[in-house]
Amino acid sequence: MRSLSLVVVVGSTFLFAALAPAQDYSVLRINEVIADNETQEPRDVGGATVDMVEIYNSGTELLFIGTTNAAMSLALTDTESLPTGAEPWVFPVPTSLAPGDALIIFCDGNWAAEGSCELHAGFNIASDGSEPITLWGPVVGEVDGKKIRQIIDQVWLPPLRPDVSFGRFPDGAGPAPVPVNQVLETFHFYPRGTSTFGSCIELPSTPCDSGKKKRFCNGAENASSGGNLSPHVGIHTYSTNNPAAGEPLRLRAEVDDEKGPLPGNIARVEIVYRVNGGTEQSVAMTYDSVAGVQQGTYDCDGSGPGTDLCPKYFDLRTLWDGQIPGQTAGTRVEFFLRVVDAQGAEDTTPDVICPAGIGPCDRDFGGPGCVLDSTSKSCDPVKEGIQYVECRHRFQYKVAALPRAELATVVINEVVAAQDQILKDTTEPDCDIDDLDTSEVEGCPPNKPECCKSLEDFIELYNSSPTKTVDLTGLWLSDGPFNPRVWQFPPESKILPLEHLIVWLDRDGGQCPDKNRLDKPCFWECPDPTSPATQEYHTNFALDSSGDQVYLFDTEANGFGLVHGVAFGPLGLNHSLSLIPDGDRNGCWIDTDSPTPRDPNLGSCPGADFFRSDASNNCRVDLSDAIFTLNYLFSGSQAPPCPDSADADDNGRIELTDAIFTLGYLFLGSRTPPAPGPDIKGIDPTEDELDPCVEPAC
Repeated sequence: MRSLSLVVVVGSTFLFAALAPAQDYSVLRINEVIADNETQEPRDVGGATVDMVEIYNSGTELLFIGTTNAAMSLALTDTESLPTGAEPWVFPVPTSLAPGDALIIFCDGNWAAEGSCELHAGFNIASDGSEPITLWGPVVGEVDGKKIRQIIDQVWLPPLRPDVSFGRFPDGAGPAPVPVNQVLETFHFYPRGTSTFGSCIELPSTPCDSGKKKRFCNGAENASSGGNLSPHVGIHTYSTNNPAAGEPLRLRAEVDDEKGPLPGNIARVEIVYRVNGGTEQSVAMTYDSVAGVQQGTYDCDGSGPGTDLCPKYFDLRTLWDGQIPGQTAGTRVEFFLRVVDAQGAEDTTPDVICPAGIGPCDRDFGGPGCVLDSTSKSCDPVKEGIQYVECRHRFQYKVAALPRAELATVVINEVVAAQDQILKDTTEPDCDIDDLDTSEVEGCPPNKPECCKSLEDFIELYNSSPTKTVDLTGLWLSDGPFNPRVWQFPPESKILPLEHLIVWLDRDGGQCPDKNRLDKPCFWECPDPTSPATQEYHTNFALDSSGDQVYLFDTEANGFGLVHGVAFGPLGLNHSLSLIPDGDRNGCWIDTDSPTPRDPNLGSCPGADFFRSDASNNCRVDLSDAIFTLNYLFSGSQAPPCPDSADADDNGRIELTDAIFTLGYLFLGSRTPPAPGPDIKGIDPTEDELDPCVEPAC
């Protein structure tokens, strides 16, 4: 006879204290997932919109999924296999699921703070298509000290844009686990406003650890087979963000769509631009049929840049080429990219373009002329209408921009995109390591942000003038090549003669627009740690160690002219990208494992910049490069102008394997060519006996 002690019944979700004998969990389904939730309900107990997973019981019996015995409870992960070195997140006691009902799990890693109030898993969901969601059964055994669980259901996720959910229709339909080749038949995309995650019910007289009321959140029926998503367009590569007079700006766009990124489904891709604020003009972009469909990859073994990569099954993109005609020196060019699919849905980048005289408008902090979004909800308790309607300016650049004389001695001298104990951010409070919950993730735990003080990105600016202090007031730092207005140096900012100035790229700055405002919204962070008086600077963005860029732009009054900057590929932990010679804007960048923050850079330039696999020296990697290598090897044709570039597999020799390597990368989804890679030119990080490169004309 089954033994069940009921505490409370809410709808059809039951709480219990004792578990019945073994049950058939095969009827459970991962029913809906949202991985980048900006506005979709329900909110968690803290009032935030976070990632969610909905589990559905397609059977006919009540199932007990969280018990007093963790080994008998089910588990949920964002991994293909059970995590090594850590226990998976398990459903807490008491959790059960009635037949025909769905249960919501908030996936924000906030189980320590809010997990006693409602279901909060110990992970966030990646929105880039690099992971599955997996529901695991009870422990069935142990091998070499590792507990074994069987998979109940698993679904690999595609890339999911903000507020787009991915769900089964009808509820519970399809196999479990879902074979990769059946995912897009089983699951459907639900555009913003059409997700069906249901609602939460507050339980009376049952407080949780945070002083709030316990809640249970039930999913609602997926009432349709989803809808058409707009295609998506982004900048893949660009020739320069500071073209010379008369030099065109060559742009390569990448396009994706849930129905496929090929011409036919993609009706049009174009560049829309205007010169000095004039009339908009458009230039059609052409599909690169040689490159074909590109498949995204991710670091599947977790050991960092340059390691083996695995494919993202549903991250499929095509490449499109176009250019903005060359202009005279000093010209200000603004542009955006637009894509239209066969159903007439369109997308631009930037996503939402500000009207004339407005913005840019940040959702949390607004901007010039920005308006409040009356539908916005935020904070705890929830407040409505205190966030802004978000928009961005068109991309822009100034032709043949030269730094003003007073800025010519200032450069970005060193970049560290991932560090551990190199340099401490003294504005963060001390971290009490002994006070940490040992069950928390390694690195920077969610409830201990002060423990990030030695993990934050930074750059070093250098002023090579031996006598002049340079005024930085009004200058902009940005992680985008064509969007200068990201973070601005405040009044009285400066860099002293021969100073190596540290700027923290840690998302701590710019979060307190008005320090005198009394009713500051909950998402403001005051005071701002930036202090020109103490030479302390903190930006509102951070870098991506898998590849990014950082630029210093002039003031708006000076047309946002480019002062200095660099784009870079993967940068390892505790490595820096260092300018050599120190402070020389015409020097080279080297990747070194010996950063020198606040001190001169050391090292020498090994050779010219190049794109790996660009054997033909045409400043892009395509089929012609494999043909060029084959003709050189077997037909006595021209030798590669840059031997290191033709050495596609970076083994120090030019041979048949290089052509095969390039073809595999282009057409078979094989490994990306080693650093500096095929997309962002750089120097050769490995020593070999190949002749030095001739500087490519790109």
